[in-house]
Amino acid sequence: MRMKLFNVIAAAAVIGTSFITANPVEARNGWVYLGETKGQSWYIKPAGCSGSVCRILNNVSGEDQYYSTFNCSTWQRKRHTKDGGWKDIMPGSYAESSAKIACR
Repeated sequence: MRMKLFNVIAAAAVIGTSFITANPVEARNGWVYLGETKGQSWYIKPAGCSGSVCRILNNVSGEDQYYSTFNCSTWQRKRHTKDGGWKDIMPGSYAESSAKIACR
């Protein structure tokens, strides 16, 4: 009986935590805080969409701002810097977090 109760509690804990996700915080000026990595803060600002192609302005603390374009139907991104060109969006990446906001 104790083992069944433990299994039910464990399953409930797993299911309950699966609904908890980090939500980006949007400032009044339109910038959305995505998080930090290696001591740098990451922000994006949606810049509009044309069909399934959406753009954002990126701001990483300590660096210049740059635009990224997302193709929401093929799930690819194009960063408008020296490494331009369409690239697949990797799961769990900063680009995926940005695309989820841009492609809403």
